[in-house]
Amino acid sequence: MICNQQETRRVFPAVTFILALLFLVVAGTQLGNLGKANPYQFVLMDEVPPDANTKPPTVSILSPENNTAYAANNVEFSLNVSVKYSSTASALFFWKIYYEADWQSGFTTLYEFIPETGMSTISEFNTILNLTRIPEGNHTIIVYATEGGRYEESEPGSGVFVTLYYPFRITGFSSVSFSVDTTPPSVAILPLENKTNGIPYIQLNFLVNEPVLQFMYSLDGKDNVTVAGNTTLTGLSDGEHNVTVYAKDIAGNIGASETVTFTVAKPEPLPTALAIAPLASVAIIISVGLLIYFKKRSH
Repeated sequence: MICNQQETRRVFPAVTFILALLFLVVAGTQLGNLGKANPYQFVLMDEVPPDANTKPPTVSILSPENNTAYAANNVEFSLNVSVKYSSTASALFFWKIYYEADWQSGFTTLYEFIPETGMSTISEFNTILNLTRIPEGNHTIIVYATEGGRYEESEPGSGVFVTLYYPFRITGFSSVSFSVDTTPPSVAILPLENKTNGIPYIQLNFLVNEPVLQFMYSLDGKDNVTVAGNTTLTGLSDGEHNVTVYAKDIAGNIGASETVTFTVAKPEPLPTALAIAPLASVAIIISVGLLIYFKKRSH
């Protein structure tokens, strides 16, 4: 980094002086000896933009998983944040880590470095939280991480005894999209046609009100059978039957239809007297025909 030789040192206010202390502590220097026993001097300059060799911190959201549906209003929120190596910068650490959730107002701070507290700087951050009362629908969480550091160079004309510190900040971020769905799908079986001709199958058609991951049905209370959609029930015995259809949505909620009853029956046989009557009529017609025929022949 090129420093303007005409740039003069400045007297910084209290906050900036604290910032200078931070960078000097990170570097392991002792301000008490400056100008006395230690011939080296360190000067904090104005903040500069990060250069091309300095990359933003890496933000990894481990959960919730991206493009995933959850069947609960509470979701585990876990992440890992780490600073990136820079070939030109030193003393890399986190200033602030926070997130924004679309169903919440403002942002929530996860970590913040405050020099006045005397806390140590960190370059790696992990956390696991439980987010509660998330409303139904699609949601997005964005996590931001601001990293601080400095560039160093010797003051022109001072040899190696005066080092200029140029602080910078750079922010990285990552986002995740997911949905919350706690409502089971609605399933409706279309009217079934009773079979009275003895055919042992029936068409099972049904409707659902949302995208579904899996369909199942239970016939006469037996184990569920998985199907791709509308299907045909076959091998039905004579008598009364019942069927219930289930649907599982992408969040894992399972909805059930009403249990519908239908009947499969063979046609009832005709009574014996009614069955003989048509045969008797045929016989009479044949007899009359033969009688007329023979009478004609006799003439």
